[in-house]
Amino acid sequence: MLRQPAIIGVLMLLCFLPGINIQAQNTDETPADSPAIDSIASDSVSTPAVDSAAAIDDSTMISLDSLGIDTTTTVEIPPLPPPPQLLDSLIHYFARHEYRFDVQQADLYPRDAAGFLYHEASYFALTSLETPLRTTVAPFGMPGDRMTVRSGNNELAPYDRTIPGDGLIDFNDIITGDVARAAIVEGPLAGYNSLSGALSLLYLEPFRIPEGPAVTKFTVERGAFGYAYTRGRVARMLTPDLGFAFSTDYRKGDGFVSNVDDDSYNIKARLFRRFNYRTTLDASVGVYRRKGGYLSYRRLRRDEQYAVSITRQEFFGGVLTGRYNLNLSRSADITKTIRPRDTYTDLSYLLARNGGLYQASIRFGKEQFYINRYFATRYYGYGDLSGMIDLQGGRLFFFGRLRDAELQDIAVEAAGGYSRRIGQRWQVTVSSGYLSGWPDLTDLYLPEGTLGLYNERGNTDLKAEKKLTGNATIQFITDKFEISTSFNAGTAKDLIYYEQTFDQYPSVEITPENDKVTFADANISGSFHDLWWFYGKASATARRIDSDRYGDKTPYSPRWQVYGQLGLKRYIEKYNVHVRLFGDITYFERPLSYTLQELNTTAMVDWGVNATLKDFTFYYMMHNALSQYQERPEGYSYTGWFQSWGINWNFLD
Repeated sequence: MLRQPAIIGVLMLLCFLPGINIQAQNTDETPADSPAIDSIASDSVSTPAVDSAAAIDDSTMISLDSLGIDTTTTVEIPPLPPPPQLLDSLIHYFARHEYRFDVQQADLYPRDAAGFLYHEASYFALTSLETPLRTTVAPFGMPGDRMTVRSGNNELAPYDRTIPGDGLIDFNDIITGDVARAAIVEGPLAGYNSLSGALSLLYLEPFRIPEGPAVTKFTVERGAFGYAYTRGRVARMLTPDLGFAFSTDYRKGDGFVSNVDDDSYNIKARLFRRFNYRTTLDASVGVYRRKGGYLSYRRLRRDEQYAVSITRQEFFGGVLTGRYNLNLSRSADITKTIRPRDTYTDLSYLLARNGGLYQASIRFGKEQFYINRYFATRYYGYGDLSGMIDLQGGRLFFFGRLRDAELQDIAVEAAGGYSRRIGQRWQVTVSSGYLSGWPDLTDLYLPEGTLGLYNERGNTDLKAEKKLTGNATIQFITDKFEISTSFNAGTAKDLIYYEQTFDQYPSVEITPENDKVTFADANISGSFHDLWWFYGKASATARRIDSDRYGDKTPYSPRWQVYGQLGLKRYIEKYNVHVRLFGDITYFERPLSYTLQELNTTAMVDWGVNATLKDFTFYYMMHNALSQYQERPEGYSYTGWFQSWGINWNFLD
C-alpha cells in the first residue's frame, strides 16, 4: 500500500519548483483556455497583490537589465484568483433554489445541523429523549445513514455507538459554529466525492476569510430544560499572504428527561497561506467534545479532524491539489471504549477547457477501530473521473468511480445530472445513477456486548449496498415567489438496516442486516417574500416505501408530512429597528415504532419574534405553543410548551 504522506511530499516539491514559463498576466481577464465556470463560492481565498519577486529566476532579471530597466524595482505579480471547484458548481446548479439558507436569518433551536432540514417535508427529523439532544434526519423516510454532510471539502462523519444502533447520524455532533451558508442537493449526485452512497447532500459552507477588516460574530442563547448556548467566531488576513479563521461554540443542557444532561463544545481553526502567486496551503483542525448522561450511565466522546491541502495553479494548464485527512474519535461509557480512526490521502487534477471543468482524482485510505481491546483494520482506494460541461444551454455534471477495499468486492459507480434554465423563471434538473455503500467495520466485526438494555453485535455476512436512484426537479422562480416540485425514487438491494428484536420490551437485541427496499418521494414546496409586509413557506410530501422486511409500513417513515410558515416583517424607521414575527406548524402521519406500534403525534406549532438594531439582534421563540402531547421516540413523551431566547452580535464588523 502506498504510503499516504508521500503524495503530500511530492506535491510540496512540485509546488516550490521554479515556475514553468512564468509571465506577468492581467488577472482581470480569463485566459482563453480557462473559461470561467459560475460557482457560489470557493474554499480558496482571494487576497490583494503579493510581492512575488522571489518567484522570478535569474535569467529573467538579466534580460530586464539588458533592456535598461532598473532591476532594483520590485516586480509584483498579482496572485491568481481562487481556482474553480467542481463541488461549488454542483451546489450552484443542482441545489434547489429555496434550499439555499442564509444562516444569519435562521433562528434554530437547538443549534444543530438538523436545523437546516426541519422545514423540509421530504426530511423526517426526530429528536430522541433518551439521549441528550440527539436529533436524526431520514431523507425520504429511508432507514439508516442516507445523508452526506460536508463542510467545504471535508466530509463530516460523526461516530457514536453508545446509543441504540440505527445507523443514523446524530446531527448535534456536527460542528456548525463556522457555517455561513447551507445548501441541499438531492439524488445520486450527492454521492460525488463520497464513499457513503448517500441519497442527499447537506453542504455547510464555512464563512470566508475576508480581504478587508476582520469578520466577527457572537451569539448567546438560553432556553428551557437548562439549555444554554454560546458561539463566537473571528476571521481576518494578518498579512496579504497569511490569514486565519476561528470559531467555537458551547452547549449545555439538563435534557428533556432525567439523567440525559449534555455538556459539549467544539473548536475549529483554519489557516490560509500563500507561498507564491500560484501556490497556496489550506489547513484546518476541528475538535468536538461531548459528555453527559445516557440513561443511568455517564459517557464521554471526542471527535477530531485534521486536514491539509496544497494547491498549485497553472500546473501544466490545470490545478493540482493534494489533500491529507485524519479523522479520530473516542467514545466511552461503563461498558464500551470505542476508538475509530480514518485517514486518507488524495491527489486531484482539475482542468478547465471549452466551457467545462474536468477532474481526475485518486485516494488511498485506511479505516480502523478499537472496541474493548478488539481491533480491526481495512485499507481502501479509489479512482474517479468527474466533470461539468456546458451542453445545449444547460450544465451536465457527471462522475464515475472505481473503488476497492480489503474483504470487499470491487465497486463501480456512476451518476449524471443535467440542469437547465428555461427563460428567466424556470429551472429543470434531472439526475440518475448507481451507487454503492460498504458495511461499516463495526457493522461487520462488533463483538457482542451490552449497553444497559441494548445488546449489539456485528454481522460478518453483511453485503455492500447497491442503489439505483433518480431525481427530477422543476422550479419556478421570480423576485418574490418560488415554487418547486421534486420527485426522488429508487431501489436499494442489500440495504443495511439495524434489526431490533424485543424479547421483552424494553430489552433490545440489535443486529445489522441486509434488506431490499424500493421508495418514492414526491414533494411540492412554495415560498414568497417581500409581499407587502409578509413572507411565508409551505412544503408537503407524499412517500411510499416497500421493504422485504417491513412491507409498505416501515418504522419511523411517515407516509406524508406537511410544513407551513407565515411571517411579518417591518422596518421601524424612527428607531432604525427591523422587526420580524413568525409562526410555523409541522405535522406528519403517525409513524410506527420499531415495535410496530403507532406513536402518538400531533401538529406542532411554534412562534417567534426578533428585532435587529444595526449589528445587534434579539430573538425569542415559544415551542409547542399549543401544549400538545407527543411521543418522541417510543417509550418517552412530553407535553407543554417551552421557550428559548438569545442575542446575535457582530461586535467588531
